[in-house]
Parts: sequence; structure tokens; C-alpha cells
Amino acid sequence: MPILSVEKLQTQLATSEGLITPVDEVSLSLKRGETLGVVGESGSGKSMLALSLMRLIPNPPGRIVGGKVLYRHDEADDPIDFLKLSDEGMRKRRGKNIAMIFQEPMTSLNPLYTIGDQIGEALAIHDGKDRSSIRGRTLELIDLVGIPDPKHRIDAYPHELSGGMRQRAMIAMALSCNPDILIADEPTTALDVTIQAQILELMQRLQRELHMAMMFITHDFGVVAEIADRVMVMYAGQVVESGTTKEIFSNPKHPYTQALLSAVPVLEVRPDRMKLTTIPGTVPPLSKLPQGCHFQDRCPKVQQKCRKEEVPEDPCGIGRLVRCFYAR
Repeated sequence: MPILSVEKLQTQLATSEGLITPVDEVSLSLKRGETLGVVGESGSGKSMLALSLMRLIPNPPGRIVGGKVLYRHDEADDPIDFLKLSDEGMRKRRGKNIAMIFQEPMTSLNPLYTIGDQIGEALAIHDGKDRSSIRGRTLELIDLVGIPDPKHRIDAYPHELSGGMRQRAMIAMALSCNPDILIADEPTTALDVTIQAQILELMQRLQRELHMAMMFITHDFGVVAEIADRVMVMYAGQVVESGTTKEIFSNPKHPYTQALLSAVPVLEVRPDRMKLTTIPGTVPPLSKLPQGCHFQDRCPKVQQKCRKEEVPEDPCGIGRLVRCFYAR
């Protein structure tokens, strides 16, 4: 039984150019201990999906207009629809049942409060512990995520930490109340390769120990291959392909997925030469999406049908979501 089931989630934003839909009827599921990798170019809707699941879309200008986000702690429990909870009810769920690691720790952390205060805030809200207990648990969390010298770092401000340590502090904040579901929005962006590897290893270890479900948002297929059990590819607000990691890497069906994988640099015989394939064009503005398939202007397989008809989730009968008329 999935711990999280999302059914046709739709989010809209009011802009100066009209109403746009950055999350367009997205469906997904997550089981305990499972990692779902969400990939796509910038502007594909990955971060907006995460914020919608957390109900952190600013209103105005944003609004969740349709769908369900069903959370079930145990198989015997009735599902709870996050979208039907009051604002206060959802606040009680954030951090305790579902938590998020944001993309850029320097802008997500408050520069006026110490790392210890910010990690301990969720403990104070959800667990109601006294100050001494909160500080003790915060020290445990700082040590858990591998920040050296916890007794000194607990009183440090964000600007006193390196990028890698700030990201570890963000992970500690997200894990403070042992959530069932963790959403990680590109947590290794702007970190050097060595620190990226350490953060990924840390997150995999913590997921195993805490048996969390995790949704990992990234544009890096190398990261996806390393940690994901299943993969969901997004383009212009829609899911265009999903499947197991093995299916996506060994047998991609959608032209966009194929193009993304082709764009990953490959070493040739000479290590100083690399073959680099690019995808022509850019993601279309959400205010000016073409009729029919959103990928049509960049697709090598495009036909007249693609420009006229909306594409269902599996028009070729492949048995998994592949939003393409010519996926075979």
C-alpha cells in the first residue's frame, strides 16, 4: 500500500500573461523505503510539484485547483487528503509526516538564528519538549548528519558554515521529527562533486535507517541512476514518462527522455574529447503552450496528430505512462 498517492494534482498561477498550469494533472505513488527520482529541465514543474505536495504554494498568485494528495501512515489507516486539511491541520503534518529539503540552503536558512535554533524549532512545535530535551535531540541530529564538532556548531550561524555543512543542517531540520515522506529538491545543487557524493551517501543511509519514502528532484541522471528505484520525467508541467529506473535507462520510450539521456556526456576513446548532444530549442513558456503535445516543436518524431490532439498517458498501450503517440 503506498504511503503517498497523488491523483491528478493540478496547480495554477495567475501571471501578467494569464493563467498558467505548472503542475498539470500529475499522478504518482510512493511506498515506504522507496525513492522516486523526478527529472526534467528547468521550468518543467518539478519544484512546483514539491511545493504543491507540501501545500506551500503562495496564494495569491497560486492555487491548487484539482486532484488528491492521499497520505496513509499504516495500511490499516484511512487515507488523509492533505488538500482537504485546514491550514492549521496541514501545519501539523509538515515536518512530522512529510518534510522537504529546499534547493538552496543559504536562502532557506534564516541568517539571524543559529543552526541549533532552526533545527530545534520543529521539535518544539510538534513534540512539545522542554528546552534541555530539544537541545539534546538537536545535538544528536547534528551528529547524525555528519557535521563535525556538534557542541560547537549548534550555536553557529548559517554564514559560519560551509555549503556542505549548511546542506547537512537542512537535512537535519527535515529529519528532526522522523517524517514518513521526505522531498529533496535538488539538494546537491551548487556543491562540488566530492561533497555531492557525501550528501547522497548520507541521504541513502538515513533513508535505510529511518525507512522513509523519498522523492528526489534533480536534473542529473547520474544521481537518478545512483539512488532511485523509479523515475518520473516531467516536461512543461506534465509527466511524459515514468517507470522503473531500469526501464527508463535501458528502454526509454518518450522522445524527450531519449533526448535527455543522449545529452549526458559520454567519454570517447580519447579521454580529453567528449561527445555532447544537445536538445534543440527550449521549454515553451507555460503561458504559450502549443495545442497537442507540449514537446512537439523540439521532437524529431513529430507528426500532424501531435499538433492537433491532446496526448493521453499511454496511447500506445506500453503498460506504463509514456505520453507519446509514436512511442513504439
